[in-house]
Amino acid sequence: MNDPKKDNPKSGRVPFFLLAGLLAATLAAGLHFKGAAVSVSSSLAGSPTPRSVTSGPVSLTARLNHGAVLSGRDGQVELELVLSAVETTSRTATVPTDVLVVLDRSGSMEGEKIAQGRAAVKELIDRLGARDRFALVSYSDEAELELPLETASREAKSRWSQRVRGIEASGSTNMSAGLDLAYESLRASTDEARAVRVLLISDGLANRGDATPQGLFARASRFASREQVVSTIGVGLDFNEFLMSSLADAGTGNYYYLENVTELADVFAREFSAGRTTVASGLAVTLEPGEDVEVVDAAGYPLSRDGRTVVFRPGALFSGQERSVWITYRVPSNALGDYELGRVSLDYKADGEARTLEISELATVACVADEAAFFASVDKDAWEDSVLGESYGRLKDRIARAVHEGNVAAAKEEINAYRTEQEWMNRALGVAGVERNLAELDELETKVEDAFIGRDQALKQNMLSKTTQSEAAEARRAGSKK
Repeated sequence: MNDPKKDNPKSGRVPFFLLAGLLAATLAAGLHFKGAAVSVSSSLAGSPTPRSVTSGPVSLTARLNHGAVLSGRDGQVELELVLSAVETTSRTATVPTDVLVVLDRSGSMEGEKIAQGRAAVKELIDRLGARDRFALVSYSDEAELELPLETASREAKSRWSQRVRGIEASGSTNMSAGLDLAYESLRASTDEARAVRVLLISDGLANRGDATPQGLFARASRFASREQVVSTIGVGLDFNEFLMSSLADAGTGNYYYLENVTELADVFAREFSAGRTTVASGLAVTLEPGEDVEVVDAAGYPLSRDGRTVVFRPGALFSGQERSVWITYRVPSNALGDYELGRVSLDYKADGEARTLEISELATVACVADEAAFFASVDKDAWEDSVLGESYGRLKDRIARAVHEGNVAAAKEEINAYRTEQEWMNRALGVAGVERNLAELDELETKVEDAFIGRDQALKQNMLSKTTQSEAAEARRAGSKK
């Protein structure tokens, strides 16, 4: 299937950031410093004009897809938050990194999988620099600390490679024990000048120890509380993709689905590179919606709610990274008038210093009764990007869940609802990228129908759920991976 964003030149964000740059002078009068914090408020609030603030190596930019909602409809608007880090080129900017691999060595990994796992670990060891450190935990019936955290000297790397060669697969899948031992093994990794990456690999279902989702999520969250990033890698077709992706969310890292285990070394390399070029860590986005406004979603990230305040944690930023997260708000659509979306702030650490970026007035969204007024409020470029990224990604996530549950009717209902909504909008807006996206729906529906036909339908449903769910995460979290 073609990616409509790649085919559409308007889906790039160069014009968006040029505009953000031009706005800098306009907004300068509204900028003020509070220690390490920067905030902006402007008379531009109420229009879908982007606004941007910078503090230290990180920038935060907000862009609204339309400035009005139509009375009697769902009242939803999407606000894009772009989290950007400066590009660092100096070798001295390379961050010393602690990498801990948590390797599934249960019986289902026997053969090619464990062989490729060993090869990927050895390739990762070869990439480590003299200031990096490495540790390896394996798990099956129980967990074992194969290699304690140690600096990557030449002698240590040779010794590690020999130990890795001896790892064999057998037994059950005690993922909780693997995570517990990894957490304990990183107690010594408390230097704020170091980046920490934990890479959890599994090819099956947790079936020993604490196999509950809640227990596993809590374990992944513990790493995040120490600003240690946990990324998860699901291999093959026997693991639970929704569990593994949720573990990555809890650990503020990335989720990967690898149908072919030979890609494991590439994932290791990308995660290690991201760690070594970390510019900001411990990112926390706080949303404070205006009166009567509700935060519905933030690209599928887990939302922590305290009264009306909502927080989500997207992890870290590496050098030159630009991450896009679409926030879905619900504005009252039963009473005409103007509604303030509220404010947003980003907390992070850079060079050991805590910093805050704040946009104190996001926008005013109007509830209108006139369709012409509603469509006149739409920023076509922003709306196109929100459809091709967030809306289509959210559709794919819902389809993946329906297919995973064996519910073909629910999957098709989701497709039809998406088609109806986007066709209604695009009849008035005429955006070419959205038109191409709508043309792809027939192919997507055919894939869903085919997955429920034939003797191998269970296998086809499993594959479709995993691939579609992985595509959904990629679409909704543009720029999250190296």
